[in-house]
Amino acid sequence: MKPRLAWVAPYLPEPRTSGGVLRIQELAAHLSHEYELHLFCRGELWERRRLASDELGMFHSRWLGRDLWQGTVSDLPSKTRRGSPRSLYREIKRRHQRTPFQALVLEHCWSAWGAFDLGIPTLLDEHNIESAYLADWYAARAQQRRGWQHQVAAMRRWEQRAWCSATDVACVSVADAEHIAGFRKAPPTVVANGTQTHSIKWSGAAARDAGILFLGALHHPPNAHAAWRLATEIMPLVWQTRPTATLDIVGPAPSAALQALACERLRVHGKVPDVRPFLERCAAFAFPLSQGAGSSLKTIEALAAGAPLVSSKLGARGFGLEPGEHYLQAASNNEFADTLCAVLADPFRFETMTRAGRARAELYDWSVQADTFGSRVALMIR
Repeated sequence: MKPRLAWVAPYLPEPRTSGGVLRIQELAAHLSHEYELHLFCRGELWERRRLASDELGMFHSRWLGRDLWQGTVSDLPSKTRRGSPRSLYREIKRRHQRTPFQALVLEHCWSAWGAFDLGIPTLLDEHNIESAYLADWYAARAQQRRGWQHQVAAMRRWEQRAWCSATDVACVSVADAEHIAGFRKAPPTVVANGTQTHSIKWSGAAARDAGILFLGALHHPPNAHAAWRLATEIMPLVWQTRPTATLDIVGPAPSAALQALACERLRVHGKVPDVRPFLERCAAFAFPLSQGAGSSLKTIEALAAGAPLVSSKLGARGFGLEPGEHYLQAASNNEFADTLCAVLADPFRFETMTRAGRARAELYDWSVQADTFGSRVALMIR
């Protein structure tokens, strides 16, 4: 009989429209070969019909519910109170008493209130430093909500408490690991975001007959900000030199303002069934990210496909990428425009760099990352 794992997420990990969902699905799919997985997630009641999705087929059972912790936990950040339903942990406790779970996997610290009272070995999988992410989330809005500093401070206190309480912690980058290590006796394990390199074809310059590509979930404020900057500040500079250059913006939930910019040379696609055709044909992947935490899965997917990557330093974080060797780094709007124009003018000049990028991406194949994650679970239940 397979060991039983309870897997907790503060949202339903379906469909595959965000980096967080992709990470959960890939790691869970790998572990499902060795463990019996039981999903517990916070979600709206209308989402229950999605529990039957084939994308969640790696889970032996699936539970979804919502409510708020009240009273004495008012010092918790509101995101933690939303993401850790009392009913969820009651259900885990009920099932654990009937048939014990050998371990508990927690996605994000803000799903963890109630977890550490169960007495089950826990692996906390941090997708980013949540307090930094929350600060960027507020900063990405023109008018910050009242009391946002209190929420960021409360999240900082809570995540440190969660890091100390968890049996083990996984995180997506060396930088995140170094930060978390300052609050734990045992250092966290880096389990980077990855990609399925076997399913992404590397394409050389000769096959790249499209224009510039931006790819990312546009309901994520840092991505939305980067896409807007690219469309309204960087591309006008590109068009001064290369008026026929095109930009394709791909990702779910584009804003009405972004969609209003659509024209012959600026196409806003929204969610698409498969992003690989865009990655395999674009002349360059532009990622002018200036806010955010963790690491971006789309960065490593672009490298796997052989797309010349023009990115801010922040956009390339988390994968050990070297400017000039794996990607082209830019900061200002003029630097982005000049670099994109250089790639468009002579794409074959960057072929060696894109091959090095593909080799780097193969180090981050999901199978490699999931093996590391699985080894941490195995150590907990010995």
